Amino acid sequence: MEKRWALKEPQTYVPPTKRPDRKIIRWKAPPRDWTKLNFDSASKGNPGQSGIGAIIQDEQGNILHGLFGGIRVAMNNEVGIRALEAGLRLCIRQRLSRIIIEGDSQIIIDGIRQSSLHNWKLNKWVPMIKEHLRTIESYEIGHVYREGNQVVDYLANLGVGGNDDLI
Repeated sequence: MEKRWALKEPQTYVPPTKRPDRKIIRWKAPPRDWTKLNFDSASKGNPGQSGIGAIIQDEQGNILHGLFGGIRVAMNNEVGIRALEAGLRLCIRQRLSRIIIEGDSQIIIDGIRQSSLHNWKLNKWVPMIKEHLRTIESYEIGHVYREGNQVVDYLANLGVGGNDDLI
């Protein structure tokens, strides 16, 4: 039997400074009279010990409120949706009425927008989150790249290995 080899097309290296598709990604402040909720999760394994983090910031970037905590063992997407739920509870407790919500999990953002996640374990959280959102006067929910979510990523990693108490 004859072996055949296929060669890949040669790739041209373009230095990072010359790549037109690259842009600086950073946290963007909310408009005046709005606050921003960023949420994130961290898992050491899937499933594994996990943590959640959430912060609320004003239009100047001042951190108004924040939380982090541990979750014993969970899958990474479950931890992410739990981080969103904890962040929303914090917004409601603080009586915030205009909130921009951002997370770096496209699966969770899309699932909340469509009112359905493609996992039955995650779907049980959707009605609770939708109920929280109904109590908020105005909100927007969207995806942010990891680079724009660094503070809550740090908080979520602090929560890994901790108990279920939120700090």
